[in-house]
Amino acid sequence: MKIGKITSAAGDEIVASIHLTKKPLDLSTAKKLCGKPVFLEDSKNATLVGRITNVIGRTDEPYAVIAVDKKKKNKSADKLLDRLVFTPFKIDL
Repeated sequence: MKIGKITSAAGDEIVASIHLTKKPLDLSTAKKLCGKPVFLEDSKNATLVGRITNVIGRTDEPYAVIAVDKKKKNKSADKLLDRLVFTPFKIDL
């Protein structure tokens, strides 16, 4: 399931916009997203980016805070900006 686009990076965390649905995100759906793995959408090998640790922002324009995978921490998170990401888990909306 497509999540959205990576909008910013700071240290070992990145932030991605969430475009799951046109209706506002509710608290129970946001909680279901926490802990889910996130992968690069355009990667042929589904490269793991990290896991969602928090959902922030307005309910109609939420963002996912993603902790960068430990294996990726040595690489610049800035290189991930504007990349599309997805999670393989289906979230019931």
